[in-house]
Amino acid sequence: MNRIRSGRYAGLIAVTLGLVLAAVAAPPARAEEKLVAPVFPGAARLSGTKLGVDEGVTFFVKEPHETVQAFYVPKYARLPKENEGRMRGAGEIPLIVQGAGEVARIITSMKGDYTWARATEVIVEWKPAMFAGTGIAGSFFNELRNQAKKHPGHDAELAALKAKYEWLGLAFLHPEKKGEELLKRCSAESNGVNPNVDQAALVTQYAKLAQEGKYEEMAKLQEQLVGPDPKAEERKRKADNFGLWKGCLEQAAGYGYLTRITIDRDPHEWNTKQK
Repeated sequence: MNRIRSGRYAGLIAVTLGLVLAAVAAPPARAEEKLVAPVFPGAARLSGTKLGVDEGVTFFVKEPHETVQAFYVPKYARLPKENEGRMRGAGEIPLIVQGAGEVARIITSMKGDYTWARATEVIVEWKPAMFAGTGIAGSFFNELRNQAKKHPGHDAELAALKAKYEWLGLAFLHPEKKGEELLKRCSAESNGVNPNVDQAALVTQYAKLAQEGKYEEMAKLQEQLVGPDPKAEERKRKADNFGLWKGCLEQAAGYGYLTRITIDRDPHEWNTKQK
């Protein structure tokens, strides 16, 4: 009897462990921040940006990086010359607003003898096509494909969703925590697990009770995880949850931004005393 119970609870632990996985628009540049270039229209500011000596301010943009670059070049910035600007990866480019020489003159005029300077930039970042389907966005589409496979009749709708939201696979999520919380909640609901409890803490506690053989306490804890009906979890897992995951995908799209930009502060605002 204990083996049967253990097997049953072990299965529940496995399902629940699978659920423990792993931005709302913010205001543009704040009044006290002087940036070297204007903020792209409609950009969402990364809340809580900590500014150091000369760091810029980060924003997220719905439009693709080509549109963002065209906004800044040539009106506010220029393309970098060879070996100019900070090192960059495949999915980013530093647009030069002021050359290192001009920045040096600005800082020298404030500080006097000063030898360090760099160009001011608007760094434009995007996710290259090689990353398509990865991350949280890929998880939403995987669940939709699983639902369509288990419950025939959704192929046309799945294709339409893919055409409409495929861009999300190459998007930044902002705030990223909201996207993670959404995926966790949708996974819980799809598996019949109560999404309003601390799953990680309960799973840890559940595993501890299983090791100690405290099955009555495990049963009580199970109600917190899946509710008083022990068969509700199984019914929910077997149900057609395509509509649930469709709604989750549409909500995730609200957190998606195709481009991330970082705009340097005006060199007059740099804290050169730290250098």
